[in-house]
Amino acid sequence: MRLGLRTLAQMDTLLVTIRIPDAQLDKMRQAFKSVHYYPDNAPIPPEALETAEMLFTSGARFASSIKSLDGLPKLKHIQMGSAGANGILGTAQMKEYLEKQRAREITLAGASGTHVLSIPNYVVAMIITLYHQLHTQIIVARVSLCGHLSASALSRLHFLLTARPRRSG
Repeated sequence: MRLGLRTLAQMDTLLVTIRIPDAQLDKMRQAFKSVHYYPDNAPIPPEALETAEMLFTSGARFASSIKSLDGLPKLKHIQMGSAGANGILGTAQMKEYLEKQRAREITLAGASGTHVLSIPNYVVAMIITLYHQLHTQIIVARVSLCGHLSASALSRLHFLLTARPRRSG
């Protein structure tokens, strides 16, 4: 069974176990008839577990109140707030579900593309950092703050840390 938009539209109850901004929570409340919000590993009441059709959780683990996916009898879909699924697939709850070959199918989706804006910025910043030898400048600054080296010794240290081998020939 593939989970399409029509199936998502038929789901009425969402259980959220990660902290999200109020504006996003309001959007979820508009999209679902019932939204149960228990972030930061807060205890989840049994009635919320029993009625949840969709679970929005982190990609690392399930909330401690979720001992087994059997405790969520109406669950159809798990949406992770992260891009990778390795963490959640390694949990005891997911391993138990996969080993028992359940008759009901629960789909799992990651948030692919969630870091599309931050990763390129990070890469460019690291390139600039390496180009300007900021890591070396930090070491030299820390040593100079300790006051153990003279100015000429600091200059030699900086030279040794930044010197590149010369090509012969």
